[in-house]
Amino acid sequence: MARSVLATPAARVVGTIVVLAAAVGIGRFVQHLRSGPPSVVVDDAGTDAERLLSEPETEELTRAAFAEDMAEAIRAAQPEARVSVDDDRFVITWEKGDARGEVHLDRSYREYAKLPASEREAYVARRAAKVVGAPLPATFAEADPAIVPLVRERIDYEIARIMASPKPLVELVPEPPHVALTDALWGVLAYETEDQFVRLDAAALARWKVSFDDAWRGALERLAARGTKTVPAETGGAAGGVREIAFGDGNDTARVLVPRTISLPALAGDAVFAMPKEDLLLVAGADDTAGLRMLAERLVVEWDRGAQNAHLLRIRDGKAAPFLVDASHPLHAKFADLQASADQRDEELQRDALKERLGEGEDAPFVASIKRVGNEKTHEEFAFVVHTEETPTVLPRADFVVFRRVDLTAKTATTLACGAWDTVFAMMKGRWKETPLRPARWLATELPTAEELKKLGCPHPLLRLDVGVARPVH
Repeated sequence: MARSVLATPAARVVGTIVVLAAAVGIGRFVQHLRSGPPSVVVDDAGTDAERLLSEPETEELTRAAFAEDMAEAIRAAQPEARVSVDDDRFVITWEKGDARGEVHLDRSYREYAKLPASEREAYVARRAAKVVGAPLPATFAEADPAIVPLVRERIDYEIARIMASPKPLVELVPEPPHVALTDALWGVLAYETEDQFVRLDAAALARWKVSFDDAWRGALERLAARGTKTVPAETGGAAGGVREIAFGDGNDTARVLVPRTISLPALAGDAVFAMPKEDLLLVAGADDTAGLRMLAERLVVEWDRGAQNAHLLRIRDGKAAPFLVDASHPLHAKFADLQASADQRDEELQRDALKERLGEGEDAPFVASIKRVGNEKTHEEFAFVVHTEETPTVLPRADFVVFRRVDLTAKTATTLACGAWDTVFAMMKGRWKETPLRPARWLATELPTAEELKKLGCPHPLLRLDVGVARPVH
């Protein structure tokens, strides 16, 4: 596995082994999860160009100060709501009862900055009053004209299911009604208000006595009726490099659901879409190597800005599929890095949600994370997970499983053995319990027997360096 271009990891060097930390930005994700995952999202983001043009210079109008003012106003308007600020993403998250939401502050901040000082306090109060608990119409007939399709990452919903489930390792609440574009990207329904998209679950559709399929068809038709967009090539090449598609309604990414609304003259091959955030849709041609390289580099830039959906989508004959390239493609390593980073981000988000939901009591299992190991000389890198003796552990899939014993008195950990995932999985069949979680995880409550550990040994030369060595732990 190639080293992720999206990670700026801390490294611990032991001989020729480098143990890499999780991808950059996990701190942001932890903070995001403290208030629970979003079920209602205020899609209020703007382009960076617009933000920079209107960025105030006075201290009272800093983004951080505005976010805190908004959070305090929301708390005042909704005392029962839990409210927190994510400065890195410029987002406020809130939770009230079973409802959770997320407010992207870019557009509100620009509007606030343009107001006279005498009107700003009232603006914050008005805006805050609209955030929590947007009401839905009583009937489908009333709601139907404002129901729209959205494209969102599956991980958002999987986190919401974890937080809403009493025993997430045993059973999760049902998936929301959706259309799966890929395993990572879903099409869902929302009720659009002036200020936010309120996501619709099965209960809302049941109250309106309408099926998801019927509501979905109507929503797609309305989105298509908003018009088409021709996006010409902007570079000197015939393929056009990377093109940015903007419809101006905050729901640009949903256009992949109605690709006939986008005209891309001179595009080389199938359209390959990236959607690092909800209102940013990028496209390059599948046969345009230079354009694909530009697309990958743009995703890295957006990742560093906090827009960290790196999943790619290919549209062929009107149908969506993940964008994949084979090992012979000149950009194979770059796109493998993007996919690995996206997968690791999803795993870390899931891990943080599980840790919060399961708690830290004596009976709570340890939720393992994926660790990466690299050889400084050969640049080989792979992933492994650790299962410690007498510690029930929720394991994600990795290339290898490492088994350890901890001496609490000496404060050391000793590696007993390691094995390739498939080998260990076959050995532990019936003893590992698969959970309903996605990305997939297994609950491991016991180590292999002494005989099985001896049989495993440790086939990887880098991991083998730790076998039998007591390392200090903190």
